Amino acid sequence: MKGRCWIGIIRGTPIWLGVWSVLTGLGLGCGQPISMFVAYQSSPASRTGEVLGLITVFYASSVFLLGGTLLIKPPRKE
Repeated sequence: MKGRCWIGIIRGTPIWLGVWSVLTGLGLGCGQPISMFVAYQSSPASRTGEVLGLITVFYASSVFLLGGTLLIKPPRKE
C-alpha cells in the first residue's frame, strides 16, 4: 500500500462512501454557522449582505470542487 492515497481504499465500497458523506456533512454543518456568525459580527454594518454572500459562495464551491476532486482523482501508479 505504499504510495496510495487513503481515499482510494474507501472509494469503491458504498458503506465507506456513506460514512465519509456523513462525516463531511457533520463537519460542514457545524462549521458553517460559526463562520457565518463571526463574519456577520466582524463586517461593517453597510456590508453584511456582501460578506454573507461571499461566505456562502465559498462554502458551496468547496463542497463541489474539493469533494469531486477527491473522488475522481486516479490512484498513483507505482
